[in-house]
Amino acid sequence: MTDTSLLIGTGEWQVYRLGDPARTELTWPRPTFLLIHRGHHYAVSEIAAGEVVRFGIPGEPVSIGSGGASPCHLSGHPGGWIYASNYGNGTVRAIEVTDTGDFTGAIVDLPHDGTGPVTDRQECSHAHFSMVVGDHLVVADLGTDELRAYPLAAGRPDDDPVLTRLPPGTGPRHLARVGGDLVVTGELSGEILALQWDVDAGRGQVRARGPVAAARGAHYAAHVEAVGDRLVVGVRGSNTLSVLAADDLRLLQEVPTVAWPRHHAVVGDHLVVAGERADAVAWHPLIRAREGLELGPVERTVKIASPMCVLAEG
Repeated sequence: MTDTSLLIGTGEWQVYRLGDPARTELTWPRPTFLLIHRGHHYAVSEIAAGEVVRFGIPGEPVSIGSGGASPCHLSGHPGGWIYASNYGNGTVRAIEVTDTGDFTGAIVDLPHDGTGPVTDRQECSHAHFSMVVGDHLVVADLGTDELRAYPLAAGRPDDDPVLTRLPPGTGPRHLARVGGDLVVTGELSGEILALQWDVDAGRGQVRARGPVAAARGAHYAAHVEAVGDRLVVGVRGSNTLSVLAADDLRLLQEVPTVAWPRHHAVVGDHLVVAGERADAVAWHPLIRAREGLELGPVERTVKIASPMCVLAEG
């Protein structure tokens, strides 16, 4: 896979396609998270009056409201729906799209209320991530310490969620599915949690939890990626990548990376990391050692202003 197959969302005004030189694919306010859904390209616009933008089409990009403030994540369902998580007010908006990627105008808003004990970060609901698990849309709510699971009918969500409550102050940010578990990063607690997940019921029970890092500095756990029997977590503050065993969450390795690693993706035989405060994207080699996956040190970097999402095409 070449650099030109990598798209980088930023906290500025651009989505970049990497290359020599990088070229601009979208100019729009704060396109911080990207999604390819059924071959079509979408970005959030993480501003007060949030938007979802379709780009990479002839003519001008097309946008629709995200249903709230500061949308920070997108996911999709093969039935023709995409889901925007609005951090600012906790609402998730389901947006119907056609086979050709156009917005139909049909929407379903999923608001939520609640608070948590970390008063400066959990004063209200903060939807941060969603993913489809079986016949539910599972939402990580950083503000309420809950996973909200909405039953789906061909991708259209019901507005009455099943709630899984996490330990107070966890601040769930991102999820990954590993076998029968859902793995959750706790941004506020600096932990990683494994939940035994009942796919049919849309709820889980914590079976293991532990620290996401031991390196010096704060441990604001961000994105988690499952790579075989390992988990790779970006940890802001310590500015490290943690490699953990997926079965028991043992911390196996910590590797320094670019400042404020907000997001990462496996691209071929590398892990590509968006270092938001480094203004750089970094490549770490994935080493298939006898004992399992290991991460090598930063191999190279590319300067990009405020990178916040790495998306590989194909």
